[in-house]
Amino acid sequence: MTSIIKVNTIQDGGGNAIITSDGSGNVTTQNVAANTPSFKVNLASTQTVSSGSATLAAFATELFDTDSAFTNTASNYKFTVPSGKAGKYFLNASLNLRDVSQSQTINFARVSIYKNGSEFANNTFNHSGNYGDQYTINVSTIDNASASDYYQVYGTVTTSDSSDGEFLSNGYRSWFCGYKLI
Repeated sequence: MTSIIKVNTIQDGGGNAIITSDGSGNVTTQNVAANTPSFKVNLASTQTVSSGSATLAAFATELFDTDSAFTNTASNYKFTVPSGKAGKYFLNASLNLRDVSQSQTINFARVSIYKNGSEFANNTFNHSGNYGDQYTINVSTIDNASASDYYQVYGTVTTSDSSDGEFLSNGYRSWFCGYKLI
């Protein structure tokens, strides 16, 4: 024997519709499976950085920012957890790093996600003795964030002759993104 329950609306205890159906199999949810806030930002242009110095990545181009929680102004470039949106967040950053002159090798490179001004997660490559003038480094983390916590991305490039490095732009080369987990 089988049972069938037919409904077009499921409501919470306050009478708010959380799942609705149009009767043709199309279901709409209300904040049930939304991974928001969410954002993705890129560098607006290639950024020159001093060799060996941890430098804030200038993510000035917003591809999307569901809750207007990313600040893309000079010296700021950060995602701040909005009020009422505390929880677990997935964060990912990628920087394409190279030697400005493209004639020296990168000895050391690091991409770090900072939380509230302190390094929180990083990925480091030590390339001493190896040849290469350009590398892409990614770092991902999950954090239990409180409202007003903020996250920024820093990169470090150390070249064999201490010349400047660069964070490359062009959208697909360097980015910072994140979203609240369900």
